[in-house]
Amino acid sequence: MGASDYIDFAIQPYQEATLLRALANLLPGGSALDVALTSTRDNLIRKRTNEYFSALAAGKAKLRSQFGTSEAFVHRFLVTSEAVVRESEVEKRTLFANLLLNGPTNDELGEADYKELLQNLDELTMRELLLLKMLDEFEESAAATSTDQNQLQNATAFWGAFQERAQEELGIYEADVSSTLSRIARTGCYKEITGAFFGYAGGMGTTTGLWRKFKRFVLGYD
Repeated sequence: MGASDYIDFAIQPYQEATLLRALANLLPGGSALDVALTSTRDNLIRKRTNEYFSALAAGKAKLRSQFGTSEAFVHRFLVTSEAVVRESEVEKRTLFANLLLNGPTNDELGEADYKELLQNLDELTMRELLLLKMLDEFEESAAATSTDQNQLQNATAFWGAFQERAQEELGIYEADVSSTLSRIARTGCYKEITGAFFGYAGGMGTTTGLWRKFKRFVLGYD
């Protein structure tokens, strides 16, 4: 039984549902008989791919002809392009281009590293990325002005201001900042500060080494 046979079998109970049948035809193996819906899909893919290619052409790092003979690069291009087609946020499609461009010319970004960064970029929303970037800026400012403080002391000094700014600029309620960061922790770009510190009830944390790698190869700055 081929792919189209499986789809035909699955859709049989829904033959009267016109849109559902049309959607099924968009899947690999579907017959794509609904011209209007197929055209919408093709236009969406074309638009996102064009934006991605424009970002590749405009990137600071340039594609080189020899990359085309590299299996590793072609593989990265294919898996990254798949993620781009799924991505609804325009800003993130540019970031996928950054990751692809920054990879081939840097020996520090191995295949496992690329896969990890690609997965994180795919999972994180643009608002989550901006929240991490905002936290990173507060951390850098605190570290520059207080060299003798530990992570918790630094975080305590700016956390209130950080929460206020997150609400003002990103629309994340102050009370929800910590829970949002806890969800981001799944990517390894953020970790909560833990330990038996007097008067500390939890809820604060720091960016990680993986985040620093992410902002270098994806966001394009150290």
